[in-house]
Amino acid sequence: MYLLIKVRKKKNNQQRVQKQRTSFYLLNIKTKAKPEAIRQAVMDWLEERKEGQHRISYIQQHHHTLQLRDVDILSVRTILSVGPHEIQMSQGKRLKLKPNHYQAIEQKVSENTEV
Repeated sequence: MYLLIKVRKKKNNQQRVQKQRTSFYLLNIKTKAKPEAIRQAVMDWLEERKEGQHRISYIQQHHHTLQLRDVDILSVRTILSVGPHEIQMSQGKRLKLKPNHYQAIEQKVSENTEV
């Protein structure tokens, strides 16, 4: 299952008129959980990481990092497959999470389904 994560970069300087830039990132996640549970768990996990001022890695031809404190997380959508449209929207940007990140997301799924 793939998730399409939509973020908007925050304005750094209030005096300077700056176009707010919306970006999309793809995340491939292997799980047997329901899509809605995964979507909510990833959204919660990203918000927690943002509060802790963490960053996450992504690949767009080369390795980059995304500072979560500099973005607003607008939405997380589940998609069944990645086609040309999704690749064009994300400009080939794929999140690259560590194994413990996936474990934290799986834990969030189990916490959300227990309630």
